[in-house]
Amino acid sequence: HPEMPRAAFKSLWDDVQAKGFWTGYVKNARKGGGHYWVYATVLRSVDKNGNTKYVSIRVKPSREDIKAAEQQIKGQPEQLATSSSPALSSASSSFTRHKNHILSICIR
Repeated sequence: HPEMPRAAFKSLWDDVQAKGFWTGYVKNARKGGGHYWVYATVLRSVDKNGNTKYVSIRVKPSREDIKAAEQQIKGQPEQLATSSSPALSSASSSFTRHKNHILSICIR
């Protein structure tokens, strides 16, 4: 989505490469217009042959979490995808609340 700061995606890939995972909120564009939010976890996996695969698990965030993420985009977008972000302070509880509502799991 055009409102998602580039810094959020840079943080995503930097963390996946350095730590092997990333967790945060992502605003995605819909094909027919509009947008939707996900709380995503991206994991890196390297098989015994050295091939890298990425797994993304996405869940629907609460309305409260979406409001916090939207405020983060307006205020400090560079921190949207970092563990120090106030918008992400409830990340683990958000996943716990919504673990039964997984939107998708993607392996590439």
